[in-house]
Amino acid sequence: MYISSETLLSRSDITQLIGERRVGLFIVDEAHIFTIWGKACRSDYWYLGTYLKWLRKSMAFPVAIFTATAIYGGIEDMYAQTRDSLNFIDPISYFGYVRRENLEMKD
Repeated sequence: MYISSETLLSRSDITQLIGERRVGLFIVDEAHIFTIWGKACRSDYWYLGTYLKWLRKSMAFPVAIFTATAIYGGIEDMYAQTRDSLNFIDPISYFGYVRRENLEMKD
């Protein structure tokens, strides 16, 4: 199943949609959006963690989150904010650094 956060949170029948199938992996892409938009204009993103916690009471599945633009550390620590908003406790984290020569950062 491929579903947006807004659709997932607005459907009260998600367990009926899943039915007898097993959720193999729940993926959140562009996870930095939770901290950028989740508190302001897309507040439904901020509640995904609460919803996942509720859903995982009735079924077990791993959750993976991905982003290529998160800030790690400091006052704008998107990693910690996203981890906390999704109710992750002691997650396994992988960090990488990809420098792309064809992209230039400017102030």
